Amino acid sequence: MILLLCWLTFSFLKLFANSETVVINGKFLDVKYPSVSLLYYDIIQQDIKYIYTAKVDSNSGDFVMNFIIDHPFFCKIYDDFFYVTPGDTVRIDIATDTTVSKGYKLNITGHNASHYSFSNYLTSHSRTDIDRSLKNYKENWITYQQECLEYYNERKALLNVFSREYKCTDDFRKYWVQEMFCDYIMYLLLPLHQANNTNLSVIEEYLKKIMLIPSLNKMICIVTNRLGSFVVII
Repeated sequence: MILLLCWLTFSFLKLFANSETVVINGKFLDVKYPSVSLLYYDIIQQDIKYIYTAKVDSNSGDFVMNFIIDHPFFCKIYDDFFYVTPGDTVRIDIATDTTVSKGYKLNITGHNASHYSFSNYLTSHSRTDIDRSLKNYKENWITYQQECLEYYNERKALLNVFSREYKCTDDFRKYWVQEMFCDYIMYLLLPLHQANNTNLSVIEEYLKKIMLIPSLNKMICIVTNRLGSFVVII
């Protein structure tokens, strides 16, 4: 009985050993909303859970988010993705900007602020328009695969430059490398949804070449589950 209690105590302490508080101070500089919510959205289950809702001061536009996590996670605010880690303390100023397509800009400062600004850096510095390649796909998968590879390599190069310049953590870089590879595989498979005569054997051979599971059905399931959930701030 004593051993069981000791094991349960150790397990409990281990569970919360790496738990740290994340503090996000924010401010809407012009357009002010009544509140801002941190959400967990499970794409597979199509389920939304509120993690945190902060009231926005109607006069100043200020808001504060304060929550505890024990591991890094991916989240989203509007069109920007964040890599949130235990112990982060950041400030986010949100301003309207009609010169960019998303209609706003973020100014992010604080501990691990670079983890929050990389998504915007990636969007603004990337020159490869993979969505246009997908839209113009004409069932020439080999050509399309080369365009996807160019897109993937460009993003990795930008990640390396950004990580060196802003001294990002190794975990941050490893996480984004995994995300980019998953994104690459996802784009490789997307034409299967819009083309009836795609040569599946060519795709399977390529997946074997890069040492992935040869079965397309299994590969689609892995990609789906890998992208199955994220956190979003609205």
